[in-house]
Amino acid sequence: MFAYQSVRLGSWQLPDDRAAVMGIINLTPDSFSDGGEIAGARALRERIDQLVEAGADLLDVGAESTRPGAEAVSADEQLRRLEPLFSQLDRISVPVSLDTRDARVARVGIEAGVEIVNDVSMGRQDPELARCVQEAGVVLLLMHSRGTPATMDDCADYASPVEDVVREWNIARKQMGFSAGDSRIWFDPGLGFAKRPEQCWMLLAAIASGQLPRPAPVTVIGASRKRMTAFGARSADQRDPATHAICAKLARPGIVHRVHDVDGAVQAVQAACRLDGALQWS
Repeated sequence: MFAYQSVRLGSWQLPDDRAAVMGIINLTPDSFSDGGEIAGARALRERIDQLVEAGADLLDVGAESTRPGAEAVSADEQLRRLEPLFSQLDRISVPVSLDTRDARVARVGIEAGVEIVNDVSMGRQDPELARCVQEAGVVLLLMHSRGTPATMDDCADYASPVEDVVREWNIARKQMGFSAGDSRIWFDPGLGFAKRPEQCWMLLAAIASGQLPRPAPVTVIGASRKRMTAFGARSADQRDPATHAICAKLARPGIVHRVHDVDGAVQAVQAACRLDGALQWS
């Protein structure tokens, strides 16, 4: 297990006293929660400003839905959707992560100024992606997954969800040439990707209790609005309270929460840290 270590991206540093919050921006017409909400450079600029003002430490922007059953989007179409982002990266005050499985898209994004590439395929879709990320020296956010968005619901059988996820992720990391403990590769357990809700909760419990052997210095948790947070028949935006509870439970440094509702997540993390401090003072 790795102790928390300070991680820097240019002049920006991961918070050393709390979990970080990463705001989600989907430039897609078909994402499960907010597809089609952002159209054009002005709407994107307003959304970015809103999330940063709400306290987002980072942003994660994607142009291809990876919800269960989603079909792949070509690199050309991703780049067309991302052009409004690339044209204004220099005005964004926090690091930006690009959610893509395509090396060509990643390369253009890196040249434009993104500092993190978020690969939800764990390197399977495009082996060149890891190479271009390493050459550029940016962070690879590597998410554990199996199959593709179209097939992942059929790939959720594990002997031991926690042990299997860590083992498979470490195999992918080694194949990509990253050493253990390298701060340039971040771990995402892939909640909801080839995992049933009960398996997702097992992973979260292992992270919260310290029983999950952390394969990387930074762990990114993407529980926001997923099926596991639907207690009863609830629409996507009604699942935020469960997401905030997870953020509060896992508010410690070295954790990054990838969320839709930044304001609520920031408040949850702040409240949890304030309570921890009060308990230490008493």
